[in-house]
Amino acid sequence: MAEPWQTYLETNNRPLFCLDERMNCVYANRQAVSALNVSGVNDPEWQKIEQAIREHGWEQALLEGPSGSGPLRLQAWPQVENWPLVLEILSDAKIPIERETQWLKYALEASGMGVWSWNQQDNKVLWSEQVEAIFGLKPRTFPGTFDAYCQLVHPADLEMVLQRVQESMAQGKQYTIEHRAVRPDGSIRWIWAVGKVRFDAQGKANGMLGAVLDISPRKHLEAMLALISRSNVESHPQGFFEGLLDLVKQALDCESAIVALSEPSDPPRLKLECGLGIHEKWAGALLPLDAEPWSEVLTQTHLVVAQGAESCGDLLLKEQQAQAFAGVTLIDGDGQILGILAAFSRNPFAQIQTVRILLEVIASRAARDIERAHYLKTLQNQSLLLEITQKTAQIGGWQWDLERERFFWTSETFQIHRIPAGQAPNFEELLRIYTVSSRQLLRYHWQEALETGRAFEIDLELDFKEGSHWVRWRGVPTLKQGEILAFHGSVQDIQKNKLAHFEKDRLVAIIRAMPDCVGICDAAGLLMYLNPAGRQFLGLKANEALNRPLRTYQPDSEYERYVTVMLPEAEREGSWSGESIFIDSAGEEVPVSLTLLAHRDPAGKIAFHSLLIRDLRAKRILETQLLQSSRVEALGRLAGGIAHDFNNLLTSIMGFADLLAEFVPQGTGKSYLEQLVYAIERGASLTGRLLAFARKQVVNRKNCYVNELVKSAADMLGRLLGEDVSLRLELATDIPTMKADPFQFEQVLMNLCLNARDALPQGGEIVVRTRLIEEPNGHWVQMSVIDEGVGMPAEVLEKVYEPFFTTKPMGKGTGLGLAVCHGILSQNKGRIEVTSTVGAGTQVVTYWPLSGESPSDRIQTSELPRFGKERILLVEDEPMIRELIHNLLQKLGYQVTIAENGQVASEIAQAHVFDLIVTDVVMPKMGGLELANLVREQNPDQKILFMSGYTDRTTQDPAFLDVSSFFMAKPFHVNALASMIGRIMEGKEPGF
Repeated sequence: MAEPWQTYLETNNRPLFCLDERMNCVYANRQAVSALNVSGVNDPEWQKIEQAIREHGWEQALLEGPSGSGPLRLQAWPQVENWPLVLEILSDAKIPIERETQWLKYALEASGMGVWSWNQQDNKVLWSEQVEAIFGLKPRTFPGTFDAYCQLVHPADLEMVLQRVQESMAQGKQYTIEHRAVRPDGSIRWIWAVGKVRFDAQGKANGMLGAVLDISPRKHLEAMLALISRSNVESHPQGFFEGLLDLVKQALDCESAIVALSEPSDPPRLKLECGLGIHEKWAGALLPLDAEPWSEVLTQTHLVVAQGAESCGDLLLKEQQAQAFAGVTLIDGDGQILGILAAFSRNPFAQIQTVRILLEVIASRAARDIERAHYLKTLQNQSLLLEITQKTAQIGGWQWDLERERFFWTSETFQIHRIPAGQAPNFEELLRIYTVSSRQLLRYHWQEALETGRAFEIDLELDFKEGSHWVRWRGVPTLKQGEILAFHGSVQDIQKNKLAHFEKDRLVAIIRAMPDCVGICDAAGLLMYLNPAGRQFLGLKANEALNRPLRTYQPDSEYERYVTVMLPEAEREGSWSGESIFIDSAGEEVPVSLTLLAHRDPAGKIAFHSLLIRDLRAKRILETQLLQSSRVEALGRLAGGIAHDFNNLLTSIMGFADLLAEFVPQGTGKSYLEQLVYAIERGASLTGRLLAFARKQVVNRKNCYVNELVKSAADMLGRLLGEDVSLRLELATDIPTMKADPFQFEQVLMNLCLNARDALPQGGEIVVRTRLIEEPNGHWVQMSVIDEGVGMPAEVLEKVYEPFFTTKPMGKGTGLGLAVCHGILSQNKGRIEVTSTVGAGTQVVTYWPLSGESPSDRIQTSELPRFGKERILLVEDEPMIRELIHNLLQKLGYQVTIAENGQVASEIAQAHVFDLIVTDVVMPKMGGLELANLVREQNPDQKILFMSGYTDRTTQDPAFLDVSSFFMAKPFHVNALASMIGRIMEGKEPGF
């Protein structure tokens, strides 16, 4: 026998011995030798026990022990493969037979059990007096034959009883049955019977010994419990209490029942919550706690069953004409009394004990204890308890047989590996269950354990179809004289722990990567942890020790607010959020957003505080920039509105001036009129600049000369730059026309010059330079703005095109200048480049595409207008402009229909077909773009001429992009309008 098993038996305090395959005793511990009073396993008395076991088997519980001892009862321990049979002596072999017999007699009388014997040869049956009482016979009136016993068995159960007796006799085994018996008075009782075969000296069955017990109360109780288990009071249609009381009435066979709950009052009372079968006047009644039987239930036994009207007491019970009462307290999990559950019957209860049990079960307190006791009873031996423990902890056991190279696994080990219970795999088969990396790890540690004899512990990854699963292997060698005989250990499912560990690592990584400061302070206010962002913010090195007071990093006044306001609220509410002030690494006071969390230990005491700190400086700068931007936007809207109205006035004045020119002869009057037209054109240029500032202009790319545009803007720039800054123009000659929006070009030039002025705080010179550039991708018109100001470092240059980024002090500049310039160059298919050196100045170079055509800033007024007869729909909300264009088009022969806004025009266009629609863009109720979209749903090819000096829509609108759309900017000459309409009617493409 292996040494570990022998050591285990020797140290066990139970009498144990082992048998080999031939039923020879190979070992007995000291307790077994002492219990049988023998010298050892070679003692003749011990050899008698071995002989009896070989002849009859160890399962026969009544083997005779050594001389002077009583019957010997044995029980086998759970067998393990290749281990000997281990038996435990359960009864004390030294108790004299007389004493044992007397104790047995007392036990039988106390339990109500009767005993009997049956001799098969003479068919005689001997009964104790208790058996006769159980079957309802008077003492000594039983005939004593087997046939007489059969006559007492219920006819429906007789065949089953005879069959079980015959099987027991034939097989020599014990039987246990339950059957009904019919008493002489006709009543039926349930009988539990057990019988064991008797053998003669030759080992032949010659009769039986047995016992019986009246189990009728138990059967009745089981029937009632079955009724309870089938009932679902919570699904009762009238409610929980009604369902509960209905169950009480059925189980106790009574007429009425109540539930009364405790109600705080002085003195305390019970309020009748619900009742079935009682008078309606008692609904909601208050029951005095000092009256019987309520006081007896509440203060004495907690469970009272009373018989007789007088013993029941109380007016309620008397009015119910109750002859029996049963009451039990309702107790919650903390042992507090919630109220009383009671039942009343007009007839005495037949089975008092059954009533008690049923009432307790229905009250649901004793039922849980019985269930728990029943469950604990099933844990019959240590192996079952170990198996349950392993399943609960998700730990399986294993043993490695080195000689056979096989594993022996517990059921939980099979469960963890998700393979059917049975013979465990060998080592190579085991490896295939795991991932490749875990195979290598297990093979390495296993080989090392075999060579060194050391224990090992490793985490391995199972390879399941739905994904990996983590387990922990522990192994301990079994050594004998330095030689490894086997390994044994455990396998634990650690998937949840691994996932929690991975989740923790992810959270730690997130906290470390956060740009905000995350810190932890203990209850005394000492910093225990700071993430990298927090260390950088407070000026601490990565490896620098903490344990510094938080007050070190706050102004005194702010720390006082932290202690008196923030901490108390966080500890009271769990958290505090708001703004605070901290001192950064440079020693400056910094506004921050602070979230403070209070964490408690299991006892409820504050363990530590966690802090989330966000620097608000960038946010404040952004807020200031957004506020400035909103102010600029408001000014832009104002400028756009002024430009819109001014352009309408200029259009009217220019139109009537053009008409007047036909009637004024050459001379002084004609010269004055030309000066008037020139003034109107300069006013139009001024509104163009206003619209450029408001960013409300329509992108109108034309063929234009860059030098003319620069010279035109120079006068206004001179006034904007101030007296301490001079403007020098270096304009190349013979530069072809470029394709650009003149107003947007002026806006770019203005923004760049204003930026250059801000870079010259002490004054200086700004150079505007133009030239023609030839590159592999084409020819470009280059316009540069150069200053010798403070310049910009490389890190600033990387951000110059970002919106709201500015190097100017707070309150000066919006950070939109270069961002707008970049956007305008992109719209005009050009590009922008910035170079700068700190202390040496900045150069901004813009590139505009060439057009290679003649200037087309406006249609030549000398072009003769075209006469026609086509139908035109004129849509204009300004009366003077509407009248001017109407008269002009009628004079040219066109058939004109007028509408004062887009809504009226859409109704007219649905009823009539027009060759051309001339419409303003910005109008009340419905603008020109909405009108165009509606009209083209009916007529996709409808030609439309848009007019506007202002628009809050871009040329990316589908109505502008359509090939049938044309545009004229206000103000315009009437001849230019007439010429454009003529070109449209002739099928030419005047464009924008």
